[in-house]
Amino acid sequence: RILGICGGYQMMGTSLRDPQGLEEKNQKETEGLKLFRMTTEFYPEKVLRKVEDFVDVRIFGARVSGKLECYEIHMGQSVLEEPYDSLGSCGVIHPSGNLVGTYYHGLFESTEFRESFLNALAQSVGKPRSGAPSLLSAGQLKEIHYERLSDLLTRHLNLDLLRDALGVSELKLCR
Repeated sequence: RILGICGGYQMMGTSLRDPQGLEEKNQKETEGLKLFRMTTEFYPEKVLRKVEDFVDVRIFGARVSGKLECYEIHMGQSVLEEPYDSLGSCGVIHPSGNLVGTYYHGLFESTEFRESFLNALAQSVGKPRSGAPSLLSAGQLKEIHYERLSDLLTRHLNLDLLRDALGVSELKLCR
């Protein structure tokens, strides 16, 4: 079971072409892993866009669905040489259901998608999910961890010593 995101997705294709030497001056073409019949060619223009999508697909033999709020950022264009099931507007699923490639960054920020993906993955290997599923978004989980880190630093860091070492008169931890 493989999920390739961005450059990992590009590597899953037949080849990566760089005729202008944007990524590698001395190597104009690199063989891919040949998991998808796809060629990627690099161009100087970088694609950067916010994506909102909803997917309802079969991955790893199970239904995976959810709203996606991600972004796409990459150089080059990937051209599929045969049709594949899609994962939204910029991703593909191999007919086996065990290979997925996408340009979506932040794919697991969506709680619904993340949980259904992890459930499908666990089910595909015959393992139960350990722990309770998280109902919090990835952003909410990050905030909780930042707060914990801030609390730990406040309790265990000598801010006066740090201020003196840095030569600053005021030092506050973000809260």
